[in-house]
Amino acid sequence: MKRIFFLLLLLSSVVFGQVDGPMKYYYASGKLSSEGNFKNGQPDGYWKSYYENGNVKSEGNRLNGQLDSLWSFYNEKGKKTSDINYRNNIKTGWQYDYFPTGKVYIQRWMVNGITDSIAHYYHERGYLEKTIFLSGGLEV
Repeated sequence: MKRIFFLLLLLSSVVFGQVDGPMKYYYASGKLSSEGNFKNGQPDGYWKSYYENGNVKSEGNRLNGQLDSLWSFYNEKGKKTSDINYRNNIKTGWQYDYFPTGKVYIQRWMVNGITDSIAHYYHERGYLEKTIFLSGGLEV
């Protein structure tokens, strides 16, 4: 029933105009799937998505429908797996991937969605294991 209601709501928004303001989406089970804001018919502002078990899956900002600024991603157990900076839906700036312990595994600089310039790899104990220099995604 909720699925039918959601489809009707979505269809009515397409037929009768854009939906603006806070929105929530749900799994078929009725549990919250994601929530955020719409502006001019596109996701805009802070968004958060969830696993069906209720733990956060991802969170970050959208601007005109595009991923924008820092986004954090988590596994089903609620542990952070990565932090990624976006600009206009493209990975730009520092990206951090984490061990299950929460310590940084890889720190890399992204340019136009490609690892560029430098990548640091860390040991689980926290010390730097190696640094790789890159250009256009390729090791130099």
